[in-house]
Amino acid sequence: MGVFETSDDRQREDAACARLACHWRGDIETTEKFNHYDRRLIENGQRKALVEIKCRSYSMDYIAENHYMIGQVKVDLLVRLCAAQRITPLIMVACSDDDFLLDLRDRHYRVEMRRVNDRATTHAGVVMRDEAMCFFMPHRYLPLSAIDSLIT
Repeated sequence: MGVFETSDDRQREDAACARLACHWRGDIETTEKFNHYDRRLIENGQRKALVEIKCRSYSMDYIAENHYMIGQVKVDLLVRLCAAQRITPLIMVACSDDDFLLDLRDRHYRVEMRRVNDRATTHAGVVMRDEAMCFFMPHRYLPLSAIDSLIT
């Protein structure tokens, strides 16, 4: 199995999570490696949300212009996991200059097939594959300060 998340990636996620923790009223647990999400939001011992953290080197303006893109498989899995537990599915996007949340209970996004990097290389070069990608428009980007109002 390839390594998709390095220790540097985890450090960036930890820094983003610390920014989220400034707004969340409860505790935040780090998940095990190779899980389908990065953090659990806990309040009074009860699991309230699962959070996937995506750290991007792009600015918020760039992402707003091009819309935030993430694989539909990732979105659907997080939504199903949370629905089974009756908790909130969230994606936190840490841009180079700001952060935002996506509440996946709101299913208003467009899906397009895109050619994406498979994170693998062969003798012929980088392997590409087609994948259904979800695109989120800027009006869906919520500030981290909205976290408490998103979760009851």
